[in-house]
Amino acid sequence: MPHSDILAEIDLPPSGIRRIEDVAYPDGYFPEDAQPDPNLPHRSEVMRFYSYQLHLRNLLDCIQLEVYPPGMELTDSAKNKTLRDLLHEWLETDWRSALPPEIDCTEKDRPPRDINQARLRGKYFGALYIIHRPMVHYALELESKGELNHYLAQGEAPNFGAMAPPKTPINSFQGEVLNSARIAIEAAIQSTQAFDEAMTMKRLIVTNIFGTAHAQFGNMLILSAVYRSKSLKHFISSTPSSSPKTTMTFLFKRTIHFLKTLTPISATLGHDARILECLQRYIFENEEDEPMEVATSTSFG
Repeated sequence: MPHSDILAEIDLPPSGIRRIEDVAYPDGYFPEDAQPDPNLPHRSEVMRFYSYQLHLRNLLDCIQLEVYPPGMELTDSAKNKTLRDLLHEWLETDWRSALPPEIDCTEKDRPPRDINQARLRGKYFGALYIIHRPMVHYALELESKGELNHYLAQGEAPNFGAMAPPKTPINSFQGEVLNSARIAIEAAIQSTQAFDEAMTMKRLIVTNIFGTAHAQFGNMLILSAVYRSKSLKHFISSTPSSSPKTTMTFLFKRTIHFLKTLTPISATLGHDARILECLQRYIFENEEDEPMEVATSTSFG
């Protein structure tokens, strides 16, 4: 698991490894402005994807260390809108804008079947999620204190998209909290499903299968907390026409299935699957019935 990924989840002192910046890139690495070699199309294509991932990995390391500095309270970083906007701009302008149109796999469309594009998609939405995740924590904290409910009862809704809350104050800090939380929630859903189509073609090939699977487990824990929130639940939707319950039912099914397939190589992932099974029963228990659409997938039937 990458060093910065660990620091984003556990408050430990940094090792200092990030200060080592003079490690040589491998042969074939593409600088940002390089063009593929027409005489070696396959090798060039592989190295292009590798280079884009490496650029994003370096950017993600910076994002994680800025948003989750050691010893800093989570809500402190959540309130820093300037930092949040800067990191979001880095992601969009310094990385995403450099992708050629044919491999820009970051739109909210069907996940790509190509494994290299799926890796880029997973990392992009993972980075977006890391930037805005503290605001989910902060929104839940405000709601638990009754403060968010007070603001939701006033004003008219800003344009948050198709799943906008019924009432939200315009140009308020609470509106910023909800908008940033919405971005994190949507990114968590997209990140969780990023490899689904690639897994229909062949065995999933990623650098760290444990890290990928355990990150999906972590996404489901956050989404479960969001699902039980009256203020944030409506942001859970994989498509504009699907309800939060339909989306969560599908995400639980595909994530539990994925974790169970990896149980033979990791007892921890088996425990993750059982935790999600218990959590699924708990959050749907005694819940009022709501219309459910049929969720379709070629990966998890």
